[in-house]
Amino acid sequence: MGGADKGVALVSGDEETPLRGAGQAVGVVVAHDKDDDHAPTGAGPAPAGTRAGLADAMVEDEMRTHLTELMAAAVNHPNAAGVPCRSVLNGYNESAEFVRFRLTEGGFADTDIRTFPVEAPVYTQIAVPSLVLDGIELIYGSDFAGVRYSGGNGAQTVNDAPLVVIPSADACNATAYPSTPGAVFVTYSVAGGSCDYASRVMAAEAAGAAAVLLSSSPGSRSLPGSRARPSPWYPGSWLASVPIIGVTDTVYQLIAAKGAAARVTIATNTETVVADTYDVCADVPPPPGVTPSGAIIVMGAHLDSVAEGPGINDDGSGSAVVLQLALAYRKQAAAIRSPHTLRFCWWAAEELGLIGSYQYVAQLQANEPADWDAIELYLNYDMLASPNYVRFVHQANDSIATGTVLRRAEAIEAAYLDAFAAEGLTYELSSMRAGSDFLPFLIADKPTGGLLTGAGGLKTMEQRTIFGGFADAPYDPCYHSPCDTLENIAYDALVQNARVAARVAVRFAQADPLWPSESK
Repeated sequence: MGGADKGVALVSGDEETPLRGAGQAVGVVVAHDKDDDHAPTGAGPAPAGTRAGLADAMVEDEMRTHLTELMAAAVNHPNAAGVPCRSVLNGYNESAEFVRFRLTEGGFADTDIRTFPVEAPVYTQIAVPSLVLDGIELIYGSDFAGVRYSGGNGAQTVNDAPLVVIPSADACNATAYPSTPGAVFVTYSVAGGSCDYASRVMAAEAAGAAAVLLSSSPGSRSLPGSRARPSPWYPGSWLASVPIIGVTDTVYQLIAAKGAAARVTIATNTETVVADTYDVCADVPPPPGVTPSGAIIVMGAHLDSVAEGPGINDDGSGSAVVLQLALAYRKQAAAIRSPHTLRFCWWAAEELGLIGSYQYVAQLQANEPADWDAIELYLNYDMLASPNYVRFVHQANDSIATGTVLRRAEAIEAAYLDAFAAEGLTYELSSMRAGSDFLPFLIADKPTGGLLTGAGGLKTMEQRTIFGGFADAPYDPCYHSPCDTLENIAYDALVQNARVAARVAVRFAQADPLWPSESK
């Protein structure tokens, strides 16, 4: 998962769940969707082709096996520090090959499995940068830090360069930057308006900058912490060619006070390589004897990890659930009898800024517009087994969706609430604004929804009372860390979320029309 945890509102489901706003809470779930067909506890497996039947196929041992294979891919491709890793430059491709192998082994024809090329810029800080202001060596990590996607490959030095301070809070174009070849430009990184890091650096480069210092917002004590790169990033998009350093607001104020006489020396050693990789998608079309509707239902998870660890929860857990869903759904497709195509996808380079899903959306829009138009909804599964979990459902009305897209996203949310009710489980609602692969679809006006169990945010005492675990501790203490291994998985949460995902898959697979409230 690429973003931070968002605010949530505790709710639980009831029959034909009405939508609730943030902050509304009720007790333990005791009812279920009236159209559901769940088998009572102890009654044995439910019939294939039902929501409960697909849920029963979400077997823990099989998902454990998927996760074990992903961990093996990480072990086979350690990062430079020797830590097992499934990042784009390490074990991602082996992870993708494993998914393709299991799909083929599970009966998917070669024509049902597709790969979509992805180009992903991967940034590495090879050595700690240095920054000297008028002979005073500033402190790395306190006064300044490197900014991701700082330009240039290899060691670069800017010696005794003059400074050009851009005071504008929104200096995002070259006209605000005087032509000063060889100077180091200094500007606020975030100070209102629409000006992102990349826009400021592009403007400075156009004015001849030898390097750029990005300051924190006025009054901020933190260092700039994002990417100086366009987002979304597509093949051929701009990448910086000059060193970029982030400084505190205190350093910025010192530079501004010194004026034109100030000089800086900067040394950086970084590398940015554009890696060739790919997304994987597998289709299950309507079975023989069922008239196709032409609609496509997509569900997916990102298959890559951060460079710092193996990513078995983030997002091996979601990837394992989507894989088990694909295998089980294909086996039951004849009984489910969906008129729609179900598409299961595994995204590359999510941890680099949702790159795989953004490029997938762009490729379909440009090259396969009929296929893109046929996609009716997207379901996202990112981190489904956090050890200190809360069962979160993405909240439709806490997103950028409006109009028809919002109404359909609300229907997706309601389907999840009914599925949790059928399983007798409580849950909370979570923001759907940023942080994972639903965003490219939502921006492109496709209704989305999904599940998650929390990343680096802290569990509240109220959440502990309902879900157990530890208050004031992270949902996932190994988030983006080397310890995100097989030992970092809450298998009860994994199975619970997998069963809910299966119920929702069948619910939409059997819905004809998909949006019945719009057909009345």
